[in-house]
Formats: sequence, C-alpha cells, structure tokens
Amino acid sequence: MSSVQLAVERLQGLFDARAAEVETVIMQAKSALDENAKNCGCTVVAMIQDSGKFDRTSWVSAIEDIEREASSLSQETARTDEMLASLSSTMASIKDGLKKL
Repeated sequence: MSSVQLAVERLQGLFDARAAEVETVIMQAKSALDENAKNCGCTVVAMIQDSGKFDRTSWVSAIEDIEREASSLSQETARTDEMLASLSSTMASIKDGLKKL
C-alpha cells in the first residue's frame, strides 16, 4: 500500500472519528432541547394544577421562569446549527484535500 493510500485512510479515519464525535454532541444538544421543552411544559401543567395556590406574584415569577427556559431553546438551537455548519465546512475541506491526493 502506498504512502498516499495510507495517508488517505488515516484522514478518512480521522474524519469518521470527528464526524462521530460531532454527531454525539448534536444528539446531546437535541436531547437537552427536548428536556428543556418538556420542563417548560411540566411547569405550565404544574401552574395550572396549582392555580388555586398561586397569587399574582407567583404567576409572574413562574411565567418569567418559563420565558427564560424558552429563550434558552433558541440559543441551544443556534449552537447546534453552528456545530452543523462547522462540521459541513470541515467535511468539505477534508473531501477537497482527499481529492487532491
């Protein structure tokens, strides 16, 4: 096997490992987003169930908590999108490099 073939195989192995690593991070981010959404829903359900126990201040505080959770969802999505864009760019660079070999 030539040194070029070995280099190509090594690069492919590195690429595959990096892709698997990024996929794991993306899955973790999606899981966190799902958990955040679930937490928001659970908070709303709890508020409705306990509505007799809530005064105006408690409702305002609970709604602010939900809004904070909801705003973090878009930030998590943006970070996931950035990771995907970075991975796509890295993949394109590696493919270009492999073609030149």
